[in-house]
Amino acid sequence: MTYFKITFRNAGFILSFLLLLASCKTFKSWDEARENFSKGAVVEMAVRNTATEDPGNSAFANLGDLFPHSGFNNGNLGRDPKVFYLQAYKDIQAALEKSSKLRQTQERGNALAIKALAEWKIDSLNRARRTANLALEELLREPERDPRDEALMEALPGLIAIDEAFESVQAMIKPLKAKADQGSNISADEGKSLIADAKAHYTQTIKGADGSLFSALSTLENAKQRGLQNKEILRYLVLSQLAGLNTWQEELNAVDNSAKLLGVKQNDPNLADWIRKEWTAYRDVRKKHLDQLAELLPDGEENPGFIFWKKIL
Repeated sequence: MTYFKITFRNAGFILSFLLLLASCKTFKSWDEARENFSKGAVVEMAVRNTATEDPGNSAFANLGDLFPHSGFNNGNLGRDPKVFYLQAYKDIQAALEKSSKLRQTQERGNALAIKALAEWKIDSLNRARRTANLALEELLREPERDPRDEALMEALPGLIAIDEAFESVQAMIKPLKAKADQGSNISADEGKSLIADAKAHYTQTIKGADGSLFSALSTLENAKQRGLQNKEILRYLVLSQLAGLNTWQEELNAVDNSAKLLGVKQNDPNLADWIRKEWTAYRDVRKKHLDQLAELLPDGEENPGFIFWKKIL
């Protein structure tokens, strides 16, 4: 009997201790998720800078600016950023197992935002879209608003669409260019068919009503309204739009040049007029976003990042 009396007497203490332990585990996982996500962002930017002409970090959309990491060990720079993003995903999954704890501290929306971003970076794109919607709903319920995470969650479907458009365009233009380089060896009918297919791909991928690059640029434009007072957020979104514009001009340039090499553009005034109008539309959007970037950089059009984008677009 003594045993049971002692057990019941201490049951409240034991339960409280277990709840405290679970709470500590939740917040430890939450802290580790943020740390690993920040590491992934730093490493990703380092990889990108070594793979391109280096105009400095001001030229690229850098999540490391939005999720800064203090005391980062440069020994991690040679690693695959996905290693850190995957660990961040595992950490945030563990933290969200007891999501009521995060809701009590008004951090569940932020945790879901990290989860959505980590899913994007590990290529779990449909999950990322769904989680972004959940995160935004949660963030909008919290008394203290978070413009960074709200803007990123509204933008995330567009950011994903920009990535998907890039992959689709790269897969399309490589065989198109290979055929176009054969020039006169391609029959007139085959040339017309190739350009018709390329135009259809362009129309769907760049200008389509749903999930296109153009709709992605619009999604990011809307997301900017949530971060109007934060230049880092706005710069990240504008730079992401410029990356999308680069994909736009790559595909339009491929269609235009291929149509010339295959002799189709010269013999089809309607196609030539369509291409001319598409270039005009592209240049208008290009100017708009370059002007926005200049306003967000400390030295405007003299900034290496601005010079980089003006040169390649």
